[in-house]
Amino acid sequence: AYWKGGSETEFGMFGLTGDPVATMSYFGRPYPLYCLAKEADRSAAGPATVPDAVAKVYGGAGVGDEAVCGVGAGAAMPDQEGYEAVRATGDAAKMAAFVRRVVTHLGATADAAAGGLWAFADRYAAGGRSFADMASELAGAPPGWLRVDAGARCVADRAAPPSAVGPAIAWVC
Repeated sequence: AYWKGGSETEFGMFGLTGDPVATMSYFGRPYPLYCLAKEADRSAAGPATVPDAVAKVYGGAGVGDEAVCGVGAGAAMPDQEGYEAVRATGDAAKMAAFVRRVVTHLGATADAAAGGLWAFADRYAAGGRSFADMASELAGAPPGWLRVDAGARCVADRAAPPSAVGPAIAWVC
């Protein structure tokens, strides 16, 4: 939780944005989820942020805005909503990561060295298709870059929220 007040707000590299971007259920109670916002570096003359100043001091690349409130394709749920969030970025690399997650849920693996995965990700990142199209294409006649385990039936996602497990099992299995 992040509930700072008073003088506590003078410290830290990140704060929370004003409006929640989603709601998460935790033990049956809803909690708002916010994006992180880089805090301004009050000692700087220009428009600098504290994370950027720390990165500069230590010679690092810093934290991009997409890292604090972007779509994490590796965490996007393998469903239509997750697909749409990743597709909205227009980023084929994020779509490839999302495809790998979907493939893992299907009990298979993606051969990253094969160019087919990237062509597939490019097609879906461009839009005009749905998550159902993707699932059908992957589960139907598997593309050559997909390695399918004939014994796999359903694979658990340890990062899935409990509220998503039941519907996902019902849909996939």
